[in-house]
Amino acid sequence: MNNNDINNNNNNNNDNNNNKFNNLKDYYDVLIVGCGPNGALLANFLGEMGIKTLIVECAQSFTQVPRAAHLDDEGLRILKRIGLEEEILKQSFQLDVKFNKSFCSGNLTSIKPEITELNFPRSIFWFQPKFEESIRNGFLERYSNCVDLITHCKVISIEKEKSKLINEEEEEEENSIKSNLINIENLKTGEILKLKSKMIIGADGGNSFIRKSMGSKMEGSSSKQRWLVVDAKIDNDHPPLPHYFQFICNPTRPALTLPIPPNHYRWEFLLNENEKSEEMEKSEILNPLLQSHGADITKLEIIRKACYTFQNRIADNWYDGDSTILIGDACHLVPPFLGMGISSGFRDVQNIAWKIDLFLKGVISNHQTLFSSYQIERQPNIENITEKATHAGEMIMITNRYKAFIRNLLFSTLLSFPAIEKLFHNKAGMKPPNLIKHGLIDSTSSLSIQFQNHNQIQQHQQSNSFKNIIGQSIPQPFIKLKNKQFKQQQVDQKTEILLDEVLGNGFSCLFFNFNKKDINNEINKLVSKITSNQVFKILKTNFIQVIGNNRKYSSKLFTNSNSNSNSNSSTSTSTIFDDSKETLFKFIFNCNSNNQSLQPTIVIIRPDKFIFGVYQNSNLKSSKIISSITSILNINYNYGINYDNIHFTNNTGSASESENSFNSHVHSGNSLGDSDFDNGDDENNSDILDEFN
Repeated sequence: MNNNDINNNNNNNNDNNNNKFNNLKDYYDVLIVGCGPNGALLANFLGEMGIKTLIVECAQSFTQVPRAAHLDDEGLRILKRIGLEEEILKQSFQLDVKFNKSFCSGNLTSIKPEITELNFPRSIFWFQPKFEESIRNGFLERYSNCVDLITHCKVISIEKEKSKLINEEEEEEENSIKSNLINIENLKTGEILKLKSKMIIGADGGNSFIRKSMGSKMEGSSSKQRWLVVDAKIDNDHPPLPHYFQFICNPTRPALTLPIPPNHYRWEFLLNENEKSEEMEKSEILNPLLQSHGADITKLEIIRKACYTFQNRIADNWYDGDSTILIGDACHLVPPFLGMGISSGFRDVQNIAWKIDLFLKGVISNHQTLFSSYQIERQPNIENITEKATHAGEMIMITNRYKAFIRNLLFSTLLSFPAIEKLFHNKAGMKPPNLIKHGLIDSTSSLSIQFQNHNQIQQHQQSNSFKNIIGQSIPQPFIKLKNKQFKQQQVDQKTEILLDEVLGNGFSCLFFNFNKKDINNEINKLVSKITSNQVFKILKTNFIQVIGNNRKYSSKLFTNSNSNSNSNSSTSTSTIFDDSKETLFKFIFNCNSNNQSLQPTIVIIRPDKFIFGVYQNSNLKSSKIISSITSILNINYNYGINYDNIHFTNNTGSASESENSFNSHVHSGNSLGDSDFDNGDDENNSDILDEFN
C-alpha cells in the first residue's frame, strides 16, 4: 500500500467518524485511550475475547511516516496469538545486523536473522504506517461487533463512581469495583459525549493524559546525545544501498542505516555538541552527509528529517489501584539501541490482556492483586532492557578515538572465540531475557522432598532446576499431534504444527512422563481429578500429554476425563509428540525423554505462555496444584456461573444490561460446588470443595 492509499483510508475513517461518535454505546467494558500499535494490539486481544471496547484516538489521521521499524521473535509470537503474524511477515525485511567501523566496511561482527526457539525470525523490519494499519484492520474487520474506534476525539475528564452491588450487600473497600464516568470531546465539532467504562487503558504515548490523570510520574532522564534522523523514499533507479542494518561505529560520526520496506531508507547520525539541530537539517549540510553514506540526492525523496534525544524513563505507577492501567510508552520509554520499544509494549499487552479477561468475567475475587502483578512482572524486564540498551549505546557510539580503538581490539579478540561470539549474539547478550521472578507464578512448586537415596537425590536436583524455568516463556517447537481431530478439523498425524496451536488462548496443563506403567491406577486417578476440576474449566484449560519424539505412549491417559468430543466443553485434551530435537523435554528437564530418572511431571502454562508452575514428586498432588492456582490467582469462590455461558457482546442488549451482566458475574452467590456446574456427580462436587480446603 502506498501513501495515497493510506491517505484515502484516513479520509474514509474521518468521514465516518462523526456518525460513529453519535452512535456509540453508553457503556463499555474497556476504554483504550490511544490507537498506536499497542492500543490497536490490545483491541485485537479484547475483541477476540468478546469484550466491549472503545478506542479513542486524538489524532485526525494515522501516522504516514515511519518511526519505529523493528520487532523481535516474541513480538511475532504475540501477533500469531491474534492471527496477524503472516501478514506482518509478508510486509517485512529480515536483515543481518552488522557492526562496522565505517559505512559498509571494517566489519567487527554480524548477527544473522536466524529462526529462534520460538520458530520465528529473531528480528524483522517494517514500514510503520502499513504495520499499524494491519493491526488496526485486525480488529476493525474481525471484531466490529464489540470494538469501536473513534478518531479526532479526546478524553477530557474521568471521574470514579463506585458500582452498586446487585444484592446491595456491603463489600470491603479494597475489593470494590468502580465504574469510570468519561467525558469525550469531538475535536471537530466540539460535542461532548458522556459514557461509562469499567476499565481504562492508557496507550496514549510518552505525553500520556491518562498517566497524568493517575498522578503517576515518569522517573529517569533524557540522553545528552542528539540524533539526526532522515527517512527517504528511494527511486527505482537509485544505486543499490546496503540491504542490512548497520551500526557505524566511527568515532568521528557514529551512525546507523537500514532499509525499510518496501522502498524506503533511513539514516541516523549522532550530532556533535557544537552542531545546532536546525543547521544540520539544512540541505547544504545534510546532503553531503547523506552522500557520504550511499545516498544519491537526485534519486530519493526525503519524507522526514528531525533531531531528537532518546528518553530513559519509567513511570512510578502503571496501575492506579482501581481500574486504570498504562501500557507501552505511556509507562516506559527505553533507549533505541536494542530496538525493543515496540516489542516491550507488545509484551505489556500480552501480560495484561488475559488478566483483564479474568477480571471482567468475574473469575478473580481481588482485582487489585491481579492488576498489581502487571507492573511487578513487567518492570524488571523494562529495567533490564533499559540498562542493556544504554550499555550497548555507550559501546557502539563511542566518540573518543582511543576508546574506539580499544573497543575494536576487544571486539576482534574476544569475538574470535566462537563461544564468546555465540554468547554476544544470543538473547543473553544483545537481547535481555524476558523473565518473571515475582508475580502470578508458583515458585514453591519447585521445592522438593528430603532425599534418602541416590534416586531421590537426582529427583531433588531436577526439581531445583525447575526454579530456573518457572516464570520463563515456554519455547515453541513444531510438534506432531497424535489426535486425528484437532479444533474440529481432521489433522494428518504426520503434520507438524506450532505448539501454541495446541496450547490455545487460555491456561494449559502439560503432562510429561505419564506414559509409564500405572500399577495402582494412581496416575489415572490424579489425571481424572485434575481434568474434571472446575477451576481448570473456569480457566478454559487445555490438557496436553507430551511424548518424546517417536516414543511409546499410553493412549488411556485421558480416557476417563473430559474429551474433545464435547464441543461445548471449555477444556480439551490432546497428545503431542515433541520435535526431533526434543525441545520441550530439554527445556523442562535438561535431558532427552529416554532418561530413566524422569518422573511424572505437570507443567502449568499461563495464557501468555509463561510457566506458572512445575509439579513433581511430593508436589504432584491435585490438592497442591489446584490450591496454588486458586490462591495465587485469587479465584472467586463465589463464581457460580458456567464460564461458557458468559457473554459480553450481545449487541441487541442495552449498555445497562451489559453492565448488570458484568455485576451479576462478579457477585453471584453460588459456590464452586453448587449444582450450576451440573457435574452430575455429588462425589466430584465434594472433592472439588475438598481441593479448595
